[in-house]
Amino acid sequence: MLKKNQASLPYRLLHQYSKSMIKHWYSDFEVVGKENIPYGKPCIVLPCHQNALMDCVTLLAVFEQPITFFARSDMFSNSLMAKIMTFLKIMPAYRQKEGLQNVKKNEENFNKAVQGLKDGFPVCIMPEGGQDEKHHLRNFVKGPFRIAFSTQEVLPEGETVYLLPVGIDHGDYNRAGYPFVLEIGKPITVANYIQQYTENQPIAINHIKDELFSKVKPLMLDIANQERYNDFLAAAYIYNTTMLKNMNLTDNQYNRLKARQAVVSFLEKQDDVFLEQLKKYCHDFWQEKPDLLLIEQANNEHKSDRLINLLFIFTFSPLFLLGLIGNSPLWLLFILIDKKMGKSGFCATLKYALWLLAAPIMQLLLSLILFLIFKSLLLGLVALMLLPIAALFCIKYGIKLKLSAYQWGRKKMKKKVLAICNLLDTMKL
Repeated sequence: MLKKNQASLPYRLLHQYSKSMIKHWYSDFEVVGKENIPYGKPCIVLPCHQNALMDCVTLLAVFEQPITFFARSDMFSNSLMAKIMTFLKIMPAYRQKEGLQNVKKNEENFNKAVQGLKDGFPVCIMPEGGQDEKHHLRNFVKGPFRIAFSTQEVLPEGETVYLLPVGIDHGDYNRAGYPFVLEIGKPITVANYIQQYTENQPIAINHIKDELFSKVKPLMLDIANQERYNDFLAAAYIYNTTMLKNMNLTDNQYNRLKARQAVVSFLEKQDDVFLEQLKKYCHDFWQEKPDLLLIEQANNEHKSDRLINLLFIFTFSPLFLLGLIGNSPLWLLFILIDKKMGKSGFCATLKYALWLLAAPIMQLLLSLILFLIFKSLLLGLVALMLLPIAALFCIKYGIKLKLSAYQWGRKKMKKKVLAICNLLDTMKL
């Protein structure tokens, strides 16, 4: 089990390096409710799970101490991957479909988790039991609550295990340069349920599971209506600007998330006649292969922003070209990953790992090559400093390019966006 003084030096270095770099992977990295973390107390972190190991990476960037994670056991089937996961303080969780013999292995890992919690070190378990690249909260499994009650039973009287609800919102599940919001809710006190647990374990587990579900749901964008998922998702982003104004909220990523939640909540109460109209408009809209966040951003800008964005693109094009050419092997790998993996859930994880670990090596080698070719130490050092900066800039510049393309073109898309906005206006959200 992970203790801060037991973590290896390579792990601690990687942890701090990732904490400093993850915020550059996203255009914005907003965290709300950090004061709710019960540091030094037995705490099980329970977030929604939508984006593979990126959810873990972002949590590690928020917490002041390392976290031990549980992950699906099939991720340990490859020996190399198993070593990597173990190094990262991730333990396997076995499911019933993997056979009773394997499920029994859970007891050993669960006992390690209990001991770590007693020592005041956080454990993270994804309560949905797996990930799904959708803004939707799925039913919870029982494993986290078994560990919580097992720990509570061995704690001294007066102490408690805390269940920490966490909502995560990725602006894009697979690409860099989009916003990220993480909200931490008020923790649940397991001690309040221990009497009920001693009397009837299944009922106590169901009750605390329901409370956690009700606390995670408002921390994220949860589109429960799967039949109309795409319609609700499109409306939540398209109508975001208007909803922000209606709710009298300042414009930041957290409030944009709240505005999307409000749109979805409103749509869930509408009758089928209205929702069928929305479906028709949204069907045409999705044919244009939209980038919802760029549409949301463009709808929230003043007319002058188009010119400012265009001026930015022309002014900084040399730095973009430097980053594009100098880091071309990295971008080619990203393209290859997208083609091979698609929206597998691990696409962003692999790209982030390459960017974190392989990119500095590649940039160092390129700087060394320039030094050897031109016999100029100054050139090599300048390249070593500029290439990482240019790589970061490329990500942000690429988003600006896409935004400008929407601002100055895509007339069909704009008409369909306007049609959906007009329809929603009739309902006076």
